Amino acid sequence: MAILAACSCSCSCGKKNSGPPPPPDSAVEFSVDANTVVAANFAGFGTQYNQNVYSTFSATDGITPANIGKLEAKVKALHSQYVRVFFDSKAWPTDPNYSATTADFMSSFVNTVKLAQDAGATSINITYWHTATAALMPAFADVLNDLIVNHGLTAVNQVTIQNEVNSTSMTMDNYKACYASLDQALTTLGIRSKIKFVGGDLVETNQQSWFAYMAANMNALLAGYSSHIYWNDNDAAKPVSRLTGVAAIVNGLGAGVKPMYITEYGVRGSVTTGVPDPGDLTGTTKPISQTLTSALENALFQVNGLNLGFTGFSRWDCYKAKYDGGEQYYSCIGSGTDGYPLYPLYYMTCLFTRSCQPGWEIVKTGQGNNKAEAVAVMQDKGDQNMTVYAVNSSNGSYPFVIGGLPAKKSFHLLAWNKDQQGKIGVLTDVSTDDQGVLRVTIPAQSVVAATTLAVDISDIP
Repeated sequence: MAILAACSCSCSCGKKNSGPPPPPDSAVEFSVDANTVVAANFAGFGTQYNQNVYSTFSATDGITPANIGKLEAKVKALHSQYVRVFFDSKAWPTDPNYSATTADFMSSFVNTVKLAQDAGATSINITYWHTATAALMPAFADVLNDLIVNHGLTAVNQVTIQNEVNSTSMTMDNYKACYASLDQALTTLGIRSKIKFVGGDLVETNQQSWFAYMAANMNALLAGYSSHIYWNDNDAAKPVSRLTGVAAIVNGLGAGVKPMYITEYGVRGSVTTGVPDPGDLTGTTKPISQTLTSALENALFQVNGLNLGFTGFSRWDCYKAKYDGGEQYYSCIGSGTDGYPLYPLYYMTCLFTRSCQPGWEIVKTGQGNNKAEAVAVMQDKGDQNMTVYAVNSSNGSYPFVIGGLPAKKSFHLLAWNKDQQGKIGVLTDVSTDDQGVLRVTIPAQSVVAATTLAVDISDIP
């Protein structure tokens, strides 16, 4: 499925500029073409689960056997549909870096994947984190077989080898050899048909040459490509240019065009001495991932990505736990030390995961001239259910006028940040008119999902 460059919206979160005047009430600003499918078989919205959450290694984040149930409940309520989990080779006793510290890594990894499936994920990507070699792939195949066959974790249906490979010393030919070795091992085990290979996890450096190599040399092995995209909170152009740049490259691959996933993304702030990654909201001492700005920019990124045909979003990351020796605070659920607090990112994610279903199609939606607003539309293949996502990142309420929808169709409205407190709530139902035009006014710096699905949010903490 080609990835169509259909959107060029940008974000003005936090700027003192409400954008150009809204259109007259009768003017259609966003035009939906439900007959033009931008991408099919959407994998879902979701998050990365830290595989060490059940390890004693994460005790420094306040995660204990006594309180982890509280975290599990909040993770499950998030309803992540598309989940990515690292496999760390240090979990193997044969690994040169195996130690007493990593002795419970394997059990924690398996329990993390189980948590993802129990939370409702329908697609779990297992990413072999680092130090990949072709010789190690049969052992990795055994790990995947254990998950799927022995533990019944059938949502494991994607695999990626080597996180951000184009930032490592691995050569392209060795990368191909790893996938070929894993392909053979999984075939021998009889589970190759259960797993799609997604290649890349690419950062921007040399991405074009890596995409070209995969298309020319790994076309038969791969079922999709993945990219990682981060940007600074005060750089509205970066997320848009990265999305459109990746889409343009993939669209130019000819017979190598495949579904495209974003398997890491997030907002960075200002990092100063003593402030851990990703820093504070620029000009403040507030951790960026705890802010409305981060949630709003992530929402706009997702809507832009939908319009460009990206078929799955797994954001970095779900909860605070230890990956390695460093410190990171990207998560939408805070540390156990603080009682697992929920940030605006959490509730924004709930809006998206609750209002669409995996397997839906993304359809073409023309955008207006106001770059502070964006709309994307998804529907099931039978055209019975549909969701319209609308983001208003300006500082004033905005009347969205969306044409091309079914006439006289009723929509339920879910809203993130309608109270300007970063929570999720319900607005009054609306319907399209006789011409299929939907009119809904969205509060400042808010996101609305107009959906035909009957969504229950009563279990959201």
